[in-house]
Amino acid sequence: MNLIILLLLMLAVVLVFRTIFVSSTKSKANPVSVPQISDAAIETLSDAIRIQTISHNDPNFDNTSEFIRFQEFLAERFPEVHDRLDIQRFDEYGILYLWKGRNPGLKPVMLTAHYDVVPADTPGWDMDPFSGTIKDNAIWGRGTLDYKVGVIGMLEATQQLLKEGFEPERTIILAFGGDEEVNGPKGAMKMAAWLKNKGIHLEYILDEGAVIARDMMPEVNVPIALIGIAEKGHINVELSACLSCGHASMPPDHTAVGLISRAITRLESKQFQSRLTPPVRLFLKHLASHVSPGKRLFLSNLWLFSFPVKQRFLRKPASASMVRTTMAVTMISGSDKENTLPDKATAIINIRILPGENIEGTLHRLNKIINDKDVKIRLQDSWININPIQASSTKAPGYIQIAETISRYFPETVTTPYLVTASTDSKHYTGVTDNIYRFLPLTLTPSDLEGIHGINEHIRIADFKRCIQFYAALIKKSGGRDA
Repeated sequence: MNLIILLLLMLAVVLVFRTIFVSSTKSKANPVSVPQISDAAIETLSDAIRIQTISHNDPNFDNTSEFIRFQEFLAERFPEVHDRLDIQRFDEYGILYLWKGRNPGLKPVMLTAHYDVVPADTPGWDMDPFSGTIKDNAIWGRGTLDYKVGVIGMLEATQQLLKEGFEPERTIILAFGGDEEVNGPKGAMKMAAWLKNKGIHLEYILDEGAVIARDMMPEVNVPIALIGIAEKGHINVELSACLSCGHASMPPDHTAVGLISRAITRLESKQFQSRLTPPVRLFLKHLASHVSPGKRLFLSNLWLFSFPVKQRFLRKPASASMVRTTMAVTMISGSDKENTLPDKATAIINIRILPGENIEGTLHRLNKIINDKDVKIRLQDSWININPIQASSTKAPGYIQIAETISRYFPETVTTPYLVTASTDSKHYTGVTDNIYRFLPLTLTPSDLEGIHGINEHIRIADFKRCIQFYAALIKKSGGRDA
């Protein structure tokens, strides 16, 4: 009994020690003033929104003239960039700028963004989604957040540095895709193949995927700068069932739609197992010093409290997606007439795979759960199915440079690694770099995020200005000279 009491006391001491002495990750850098950005930059983003570079699942519906017009627009608005940098074009779906460094022995750094957008057909917009309206100290329209702000912000920063006379030591690459919203087969994928063919291996890549989150975690009272170091895999799976067609007045026990529905019910009743992956553990470790003492006890001692922490994550869809592979049935089809039995029914399941798992294992699990010889399971042919992108190092120069730049321009934030649950163009570049980071230098609230792929998408002008300065500072730092 005495031994048990002693062990419990020792455990209590360890827990208290780890809780009290957890290190802070809040920025300690002094804030810096943001140089003045001209109104011309604001007008440029506004005008860029007016060009309707809309991606469709069926590329036959793409208005390619708008994509060509956008590339011409970039050449018109950024003459110094187009005169001084080498440019590679990949039809209307990709444009790559090379700013050659003075030291060819250094690996290049690449910043990437995309200029295509999703449709804006959902009713409820307060103004034309392609008007680029400037109102209430913000720019409104489709692409202001996702992700023309990145394209214009990076080019504004580059043009500003060129005018200042900055010359990078290492090569800086800007890569802009025009089909990210449909998985990037003609943009990022081709640009990645071009880099690989040229034998170019990058120091790191910065893409979208995470932001500075404000008011997204009630437990943390400071903004959280999320740097995506890993990304979930993404597959689309088709379920199909075939039976004889006939009149609906004489149905069998199960129609093809019924078989598909039963399979879906089985899948939804047996969700994937939850796990705290290394990126999520790092995320929680960095936040531990910024929560209440009670919650800090749990976050600083995950070796003991992983189960209750996972249960907390599973309470809401947004956080649950960080700790398990998710399945969402997004499309289903059957007969095209209400009184005719379907000879075939299909359903599409959008699956985001947690790091540590893979496509093969996911399909095996689906087959095991459905367990029905009449329901066929296959990967959707029209989609580029991707395994999870493994975590990049938080010790590598790229992560450190991004984090240091955040601390200078957003000194009020806590910077932390993060698992990106969506899919980005960066997944195509795994063959040309060991380190991919995902961060958009914008401070967004939950209501701001609703505009991404939703209605009333907009960006505050002050945030856009700071975004430009962030990119300029990062390019100077990564290019071999501190900002």
